[in-house]
Amino acid sequence: MVMGTKAQAFAQVLQQALAAHAQGNLVHAERYCLKALKTDRSNFTALNLLGVIAVRQGRHEAACRLFVKALKVKPDNAEVHCNLANALSVLKRFEAAIMSYRRAIAIQADYAQAHFFLGVALKAVNLRQEADSSFARSLAIRREALARRPNDFLARHQLGNEFAQLGDVSTAMACYREALAINPDLAAARGAVVMYQLPIVFDDGQSIAEARVAFARELAELGDWLEAKRPIDGYAAFDFDKVSVFYLAYQEQDNLDLLSRYGDLSARTLMRWQQAQEFSARGSVYASKIRIGIVLANVTDNSVWNAIVKGWVEHIDRIGFELHLFQLGPRQDDETRFAMSRTMHSDLTGKSLRELVDSILARELDILIYPEIGMHPKPALLASLRLAPVQVASWGHPETTGLPTIDYFLSAEDLEPPGAQKNYREHLVLLPHLGCCYQPPAVVPVAPDLERLGIASDRPLLLCAGMPFKYAPQFDWVFVELARQLGSCQLVFFVNDEIFRYTAVLRQRLEAAFARSRLTLRDYTVFIPWQQRPEYYGLLARADVHLDTIGFSGFNTAIQSIECGLPVVTREGRFLRGRLASGILKRIGLPELVAATEEEYVALAIRLVRDPAYRKHIRQRIEASRNVLFGDLATIRALEQFCTDVVRRRL
Repeated sequence: MVMGTKAQAFAQVLQQALAAHAQGNLVHAERYCLKALKTDRSNFTALNLLGVIAVRQGRHEAACRLFVKALKVKPDNAEVHCNLANALSVLKRFEAAIMSYRRAIAIQADYAQAHFFLGVALKAVNLRQEADSSFARSLAIRREALARRPNDFLARHQLGNEFAQLGDVSTAMACYREALAINPDLAAARGAVVMYQLPIVFDDGQSIAEARVAFARELAELGDWLEAKRPIDGYAAFDFDKVSVFYLAYQEQDNLDLLSRYGDLSARTLMRWQQAQEFSARGSVYASKIRIGIVLANVTDNSVWNAIVKGWVEHIDRIGFELHLFQLGPRQDDETRFAMSRTMHSDLTGKSLRELVDSILARELDILIYPEIGMHPKPALLASLRLAPVQVASWGHPETTGLPTIDYFLSAEDLEPPGAQKNYREHLVLLPHLGCCYQPPAVVPVAPDLERLGIASDRPLLLCAGMPFKYAPQFDWVFVELARQLGSCQLVFFVNDEIFRYTAVLRQRLEAAFARSRLTLRDYTVFIPWQQRPEYYGLLARADVHLDTIGFSGFNTAIQSIECGLPVVTREGRFLRGRLASGILKRIGLPELVAATEEEYVALAIRLVRDPAYRKHIRQRIEASRNVLFGDLATIRALEQFCTDVVRRRL
């Protein structure tokens, strides 16, 4: 097409870049920006937009460099100072981020977003009073702006998202309801009202039963609205960065009915969207190799990759099977590069839902596996669609998906209770043993600096390595009883920046439980920063006992303790999610460390602490038997047979 002038052509390229970015097409947006910079290397719009794209792709170092270049062109642009600060915060350069936020505010005093994220950065460096002041200022600015725009429902919804991110659910809920009062058809706000009925960590006065009733009520109302309105974009009601339905699993109750209701709604809503998109008809084409797709939020050094997926990628037979790995998140590390070398790898970071679906359908898969449905929003949205003839979930999130679009659930013989099929909507498939081919990482433990961590070297050390939401309030008394009976001991919990607010809720709840028994929490507990793996393994080697979380067990934390010879105490649960550590212990011939009740759990932990000879005996048995846990190829062969059988049945 012939352009009028060079200036017009240049302006059109920038408009194309902005339009592509608005549509979520990061590849095209980046291409247009780079084209613009060939004409004008210091173009402010292109530099800033490239920085924003880099952030969305997880390339925060590159984003910082681009924002700095943009600020050399326009040093008084508050938005770019804030963008730079956001990238610096992700890189945990909080001091530099705080300076950039303050520069943005100096330029634009009523910049609500800068005040808000300044509060987040201040909180990360423990300047809590200043952080609260920044949050209050952000809220005041937003409220003043909303008063001038009484019909701005999107601004109210965004404000709700920000306060939900802070853990201030009551303020967030008020914002969502204000947005819905203006626009009752805002699907994302309706979904948020459902999601946030379930607290992530229950405080001392909250009732699990009441929360579940409220969740069911709001879910029914969402269903009525979806069926009445049948909106094409209704899937926004299920698309959240923090999906509270995930936290149902941390309640030791039968969730099949609630999750099936949720799954039916999600599947019907996504199916309406799929039909409206008019996708070209595609199906698997059986060739010499069975095509298996695996969808993961992040292909990195993380619990699901390490425990389950890495073994598949490393050992599955390449003659009979072709692996296609779909990565939806931006993070990359050595594990990502390993996966790229072993599979048909697709990095789908920043893609729209339509682009994600197109990318998966284009591979014409025989089987599509979702190892972690429920942990992240995008895999759950995709799993609500029918993108392959056979669709499978696994126990990266050890709970039924509730989705009618998932045919099978891959679990393990050693992890399930008798009659486990009744806990699943999917057809349950039990792979041999622990159901995974796990290989421990090569780690050289580093001896911990106990004094720096605030840990007394002369007191028994009991590690509590679960995330805050794994500690259900009905089991708080267990820690109180351990402290009461042991007297001198230290219960060690872990905290990092991302979960600080949830750890604070847990700490307050434990303080109340200890106080009811006339004990002081700080006399028996210490909360330490999350450790790098060598330091964490050093702590495992130094500790006396690992206390597994009750109700929702820890697979990776338990197996890491076993790698270091540390005795693990667990209470076996009713469901898969409560039997991960017990499966490991029984597999290595230590069923005596598996308690049937909380009382037995306390007694086991106390015996291990008080009886050094028994503890030494257990350590020796762990070291003699733990190799059976590693490199179990029987699970891979069984997975291959399962895939072969289900594909043959469809021919």
